[in-house]
Amino acid sequence: MTNHIHHDLDHTQSRFRLLLTFLLNVLITLFEIIGGFISGSISLISDAVHNFSDAFSIIISYIAISFSNKPYTVKYTFGFKRAEIIAAIINGSTLSIINFFLIKEAIQRILTPPEKVDGAVMFWIALAGLIVNTAATLLLKKDSSWMIIYFIFR
Repeated sequence: MTNHIHHDLDHTQSRFRLLLTFLLNVLITLFEIIGGFISGSISLISDAVHNFSDAFSIIISYIAISFSNKPYTVKYTFGFKRAEIIAAIINGSTLSIINFFLIKEAIQRILTPPEKVDGAVMFWIALAGLIVNTAATLLLKKDSSWMIIYFIFR
């Protein structure tokens, strides 16, 4: 019985950390979109879209985890474990679509570059993004210690 209570507490904390990470990603996404348009930086807008895809992936994962923890039944002999696979497919498809639009925008920027990019605004917003992304990674560290290595070397 003690193990079950401990497992439920860990699961609740994991879900809380996922939701907090989601909120951090949404916050930095909004911040970078606004800063990207103010500074004229496609890099900030690109990172904002990347952070949005992270937020989307986190919420899809949160839903998948909620479903996958349901017990199996006669109809669903493996329970809802497939929800995690479906979430991975949705996340991968979303990233592919986003990449297409970012590449298209980058090519347009190469062909017709903007007159000026405000480097100071870009720097401070990018620094804030780095801090928020680091905090989000540390939040998820307890659930998956290998993630820090992945984010450093990707």
